[in-house]
Amino acid sequence: MELIVIQKLEDFIAKLTIQDKAKLTGTFLLFKEYGRTLPVKYLKRITGTKDLWELRAKKIRIFVAMYGNTGIAVHGIMKQSQKTPKQDIDLAVKRAARAKEDLL
Repeated sequence: MELIVIQKLEDFIAKLTIQDKAKLTGTFLLFKEYGRTLPVKYLKRITGTKDLWELRAKKIRIFVAMYGNTGIAVHGIMKQSQKTPKQDIDLAVKRAARAKEDLL
């Protein structure tokens, strides 16, 4: 599966520790190889959205919009509670819509 990372997410990733970047890189590689077939430990659909998924790397959450065989990574957070904040989901949905128009 192809994975496109938008610039705003690249800025988030640049601020991570070396260990977190390494873990995230491994998770990205798994996603590229297995796509939607990754187990829930790594990938979960965001409830209430059509095309938005949460890619998990320990406490890091990357929101990925999936269109066909392409994933667009649009937003990232450091998870601090069990529930994903609604404002982050809303931001990811907006970025996904914009990225879909610009990139696909």
